[in-house]
Amino acid sequence: MIRTGMAAGLLLALMAGTASAQNSQRVVEAQAAKFQVPLCNLKGNKAADNGQKALKKAIEEKDAAKRASSYQEALEQLTQAVTEDPTNSAGWYYLGRYYLYQGDLAGLDSAWTKAVAVNPSCEIDINTTRQNTWAMLANAGIEFLRVENTDSAMVLFRQANTVFRELPHVLLQTGGIYANMGQDDSAAVYLAKAAEVAAMDTSYVEERHSAPPHLAIVQQRMERHQDASQSLKTYLSWHA
Repeated sequence: MIRTGMAAGLLLALMAGTASAQNSQRVVEAQAAKFQVPLCNLKGNKAADNGQKALKKAIEEKDAAKRASSYQEALEQLTQAVTEDPTNSAGWYYLGRYYLYQGDLAGLDSAWTKAVAVNPSCEIDINTTRQNTWAMLANAGIEFLRVENTDSAMVLFRQANTVFRELPHVLLQTGGIYANMGQDDSAAVYLAKAAEVAAMDTSYVEERHSAPPHLAIVQQRMERHQDASQSLKTYLSWHA
């Protein structure tokens, strides 16, 4: 069995909520009830400005019906903004914020990937929120693993991997679970990504010890012997 433990020091405080395969109510409930000013300069247009104002109103609105109406207006205006100008960084940034408050992590990932592409100065702001969201979801997933609720853990790990993929821990977790389920194709994808990310930082000691040899085991089961040999060579090169 492939071990799927995560260092306890990585776990953050749990947020209440229920896991969903598509959207995350847990993420929705974790958001601040006050609009946050971005930490980067944004280029926009009239539609982006209108969308930002509608989003601010929605976030701070107490009445549920009015809040829903403002969110809808924000979505329409921000969609118009990036349709009119695909390089509109304000439109993409606030569209990502909209999806964050809706718990739509795939939408968030898409919008914020485009925001950084057109305005790299927003990367720190965006990645801070991505990583905080990732940590919350990862932590909750670990709690499900502790009570052997693998299905719920996997939902949360997939969500975490959607919102942030620059840390190896959850990638390794997900790959290990797939491997234990006998889903070697999926396991190989996640374990390879975990090994790739772990290679970027020597502080990922546990992940460097785990990802390549576990990947090699999966590749051997898939009869990808040359790939397995390379994975073991990578592992040995890190411990030479």
